Amino acid sequence: MGYWAEQYDIYPPEQVNITLLVSAPIDANFFTNNRFSFASYLVIYGLILLAMVISYTTASGVYVFGSLRASRTIHRKLIESVLGTTLR
Repeated sequence: MGYWAEQYDIYPPEQVNITLLVSAPIDANFFTNNRFSFASYLVIYGLILLAMVISYTTASGVYVFGSLRASRTIHRKLIESVLGTTLR
């Protein structure tokens, strides 16, 4: 961090290279001159979010319906055992 901050003291801000994950230099025109546009990054991000929402919704649905099914089974067995006993 100190090295990066020091570069702003030595060079003008336009000449300071900020590296992305793959060490690609980022300048003022990075999102316009890059082969992937800013919109494509947003679309990819949106698709990832959509996949997460779908998987969360599916998991929640399976949990809720599984809980309801288990509750019905336990309730049925309880009622059968209580009402099925002999009365004294």
